Amino acid sequence: MTFLYTMPAGTRTPLPLLNTNFYSSSCPNVSAIVRGVMEQAQQSDVQIGAKPIRLHFHGCFVQGCDGLESEQDANPNAGSVTGFEVADDIKAALENACPAVVSCADILAIASQVGVYGTGGPDPTLDSAFLNTLRQICPPSDDGDTMTDLDSSSPDSFDNNYFTNLQNNQGLLRTDQELTSGATDIVNWFAGSQSEFFDAFARSMVKMGSSRPLTGSSGEIRV
Repeated sequence: MTFLYTMPAGTRTPLPLLNTNFYSSSCPNVSAIVRGVMEQAQQSDVQIGAKPIRLHFHGCFVQGCDGLESEQDANPNAGSVTGFEVADDIKAALENACPAVVSCADILAIASQVGVYGTGGPDPTLDSAFLNTLRQICPPSDDGDTMTDLDSSSPDSFDNNYFTNLQNNQGLLRTDQELTSGATDIVNWFAGSQSEFFDAFARSMVKMGSSRPLTGSSGEIRV
């Protein structure tokens, strides 16, 4: 998640730039992989969500965000700083999917984000204004029966606003918003052209309706 660039000697050195989309091409499933490992670890350790945050703190506040190289073997931390195992498991999973791409420092940053969200914190990808609207619709005292629209901008129309909502981080369900991570090109394509979306939708409906249809005397007429 850290992106650094350099300038010729003699010029002023800029501050490092941080980009949450840094791995969008080199390791597009990085967040999903980290979340999968964290969710697996949480089954045996309910406190796992907090541990990467502490590791991230230790790694960044001592000698800069170096992925804990300076802290992991430090004698004062023996027995007091935990969570190294899940960090190692995440690193192994990422090396299997994207060898030599994701840094250890970034692993801790992403794991911290996943830890906060997985233990009830707000989704960092959700538009803050949309979040406040949802909290008004479904307050903590809600009985769970309240309903809302998947497409808040044009709930009664068939259009491509669902995809423009995703571009604005206003997907109601996490599974919807994650389309912007694994299928960004498709989201942008349909958001940018309603006619293209309509054409693709029509073709998909025909394809779905042609999936192993029963003809002739096969099947039954249901009444």
